[in-house]
Amino acid sequence: MHFTVAVDPNADDGIFVFDLFGDGDSTTGDASSSTSVDGVRLVDSARRKVYLPASDGKGNCLCSRDLKGDLEPGHTYTFYATYAAPPAEVSVLDVSFPQFGTVSRVPVQ
Repeated sequence: MHFTVAVDPNADDGIFVFDLFGDGDSTTGDASSSTSVDGVRLVDSARRKVYLPASDGKGNCLCSRDLKGDLEPGHTYTFYATYAAPPAEVSVLDVSFPQFGTVSRVPVQ
């Protein structure tokens, strides 16, 4: 999954990205870094299933990692996370972001 964040060009400051998308829990996310998008979850409400980002077997999230600094006003940033595929009949999932809430009914492609 890829997602983008566009920062308002009229914002006074950038958005500090350090732990914006992380879950802060090395047992469920990225063991080596709190500066990743390991807190972004895919939620299948109909099946009561939550998908966590995949890891490489060493505890490293297969996702955007080592996030540092500010997301600057007027810029757009792309992040990614890898998840197990949902069943073929699933056409939409909710995407839960740690600091922003949930985006409902995102199409699965």
